[in-house]
Amino acid sequence: MTADTAPSSGIAMRRRRVASFTLARLIADAVPREPPSTCESPWASDGGVHVPRVIGLTGAIGSGKSTVTAVLAEIGARVVDADKIGHWVYRPGSEGFRAVVEAFGPQVVATDGTIDRARLGAIVFDDADARARLNAIVHPLIGTELAARIAAAREGGYDRPIVVEAAILVEAGWRPLVDQLWVVSATRETAIARVVASRGLSRADVERRLDAQLPDAERRRHADVVIDNDDGMDALRAQVEAAWRAVGG
Repeated sequence: MTADTAPSSGIAMRRRRVASFTLARLIADAVPREPPSTCESPWASDGGVHVPRVIGLTGAIGSGKSTVTAVLAEIGARVVDADKIGHWVYRPGSEGFRAVVEAFGPQVVATDGTIDRARLGAIVFDDADARARLNAIVHPLIGTELAARIAAAREGGYDRPIVVEAAILVEAGWRPLVDQLWVVSATRETAIARVVASRGLSRADVERRLDAQLPDAERRRHADVVIDNDDGMDALRAQVEAAWRAVGG
């Protein structure tokens, strides 16, 4: 099992090298009106030399995306978790931290000096303008870091497909970073039941969160592979393993 968590010192140099691509592309797409469709990944080839295929994995709350990620990691995928990178890009002392505090004030800083995610979330969840401001700060930073980690794996000799797990991959405009988009999908009722059971939220809270996300039909429209997750673990694993074999995993 391999998973990408914290960057190595060598990634800083790679981050600068890929920034010219990602920042120009991703700032424009930070809050897209129409999510990008298919786009050639900059990592797909390098002068005819094979490089790892990059799979973008996404899905709504309750779809089972994390379960699919766990299966992929178990069968040997290197997983880059965009959510963890999202926390990292506004760590204390970082460019993201300074920008978030400037945009939302010192009240979003917790007593331990980190960004108080619950307080920040409460500010942006029901305020579209505030959410757009936050996205415009963090999405380009996450995109740059994702590209740097993909490049680091490539330059380090990793020759199997890389998986980028990102709940908002389509919405954030990160589609150009991946070769294929895999969407984990479940019916609305299945998703609601899962989240109520696993997180202890009310049905109304789950429905509100689902309604705030990109509609599943829209994700599926952009997908290269759809993994349906309504029929139990055995059926899910069979789909994931087949899709993984198909990309040379």
